[in-house]
Amino acid sequence: MTKRLATTILAAMILVAGGTSLVRAQDNENARITLKGITAVGVQIAPLPDAARIPGLTREIIQADVELKVRAAGIRIVTMEESHKLLGDPNLLVSVSGLEDAQLAHIKVELHQNAVLQRNKQLLPGVVTWSEGITGEKQSSQDIRDMVEDMIDVFLNAWLSVNPKK
Repeated sequence: MTKRLATTILAAMILVAGGTSLVRAQDNENARITLKGITAVGVQIAPLPDAARIPGLTREIIQADVELKVRAAGIRIVTMEESHKLLGDPNLLVSVSGLEDAQLAHIKVELHQNAVLQRNKQLLPGVVTWSEGITGEKQSSQDIRDMVEDMIDVFLNAWLSVNPKK
């Protein structure tokens, strides 16, 4: 095995392992049900770590790309402060991570919203109810933007599956 291939495999393993959390939802039928009735979301872009910084790529550019696609699908974009006033406090978090020596990036899109435990009616704020991610080559800022847009498309397809256009 070549050194580059070994580094690539190791980088992918770290990105995937590093991207897991205690509460993990994915794009499946149960996760999609949690998207039903959402008409507006706040959008938050996580700070870009040094390993994910590429000339021409900023949080603001990613934010604009995400908001444009989400709006075009029919979901209203609100500020994070306004999302806290919405029923369920739905917000979309997009994160981009990478490793400095490896030409890999990991894009993760998560929908966070409040949930209530059925057994004791306890409110759980900011639970990840839907998420998906992708790891791919980071050759340019456009490659990263394309990967983010692909993941937003996955989210929007999931949302449209339970919120069909009328």
